[in-house]
Amino acid sequence: MKPALFIGKLIFAAWLLYCPAWLLAADFQSATEKYKAGDVAGALQEFTVLAEAGSVEAQRVLGNFYVRSLGGVPRDYSAALKWFQLAADKGDAPSQASLGFLYRNGFGVPRDYLQAFKWYRLAALQGEVSAQSQLGRLYRYGLGTEADVSEAVRWYRLAAEQGDISAQRGLGNLYQKGQGEVMRNYSQAMHWYRMAAEQNDVASQIEVGRLYREGLGVMRDYDEALKWFHLAAARGDPDAQREIGQMYLEGFGVERSDTEAMYWYRLAAEQGFAPAQINVADLYWQDYGGQEGREKALLWLLLAASIDASLEENDDWLALYSKVRAVLSEEQIKLAEQAAKRCEQSGYHECDG
Repeated sequence: MKPALFIGKLIFAAWLLYCPAWLLAADFQSATEKYKAGDVAGALQEFTVLAEAGSVEAQRVLGNFYVRSLGGVPRDYSAALKWFQLAADKGDAPSQASLGFLYRNGFGVPRDYLQAFKWYRLAALQGEVSAQSQLGRLYRYGLGTEADVSEAVRWYRLAAEQGDISAQRGLGNLYQKGQGEVMRNYSQAMHWYRMAAEQNDVASQIEVGRLYREGLGVMRDYDEALKWFHLAAARGDPDAQREIGQMYLEGFGVERSDTEAMYWYRLAAEQGFAPAQINVADLYWQDYGGQEGREKALLWLLLAASIDASLEENDDWLALYSKVRAVLSEEQIKLAEQAAKRCEQSGYHECDG
């Protein structure tokens, strides 16, 4: 090695070791400003220097760059793991939670629930809300630890009371279904689902709608049910769109209308949502569209089965499928099969031709 290069490396190493904290903070601000200004390469370079100098914040930021592909940086879970590990080993709770995420999902490492549990717990004990929520989930399902519903509720609640949507939804689901020593409690389910729903969590909005529709944990209120279904449907959720279709089909809180039911079913069905595709088929079978509707019923049944192969073992699907085929000629069946293929290949844009 050339003397000048060797001396340069020694100087750089000494700078990393003895660089004042205030100077690192200033450089961190500089890197942050570069990122905000759109200079991603410059920011990444500065954060890397800081991270190698031992800045926990920079190590965490680099981990996030690589795990989230921030600024268009290529996603690299192995690099993310490296930087999160360095910060986590120094006790950084957000990085510990991020390690839990990587191990839970098998990103950059083989899936390992024991490691996920370890890192989530370390972060949760420091008050990291997202880790508390995930720890509740691991306890509930016995992933990386013995299943313990009481511990699940404890950790879920800690996070839920701090506004964590996932924990609120998890508690709602736990009380809705009941598990172990946690008895089914629809009032509690409604409370927690509603907390998440009011933070625009689509899945919780749908569950709130269902509880209002069925009168579980609350007085039955079809208007409220429709309100929550519409909030979720407005964001394109096919499950919510299907629920609105059901409301119109049954005349719950609205004037009964097969036309409106079909409209909402089709919105969901055209997103590849198999349950709604079966609803569309059933409505066509019930004389919606006349004789031509029978062919369309078969078309939508075939589409649903192409998405969910298990439907071919489902008694309800088989019963409707058998009834539809029985009234169609071989030529009509062939045309329906061709139409189903064309519809699927067009991304559901050519389903009526």
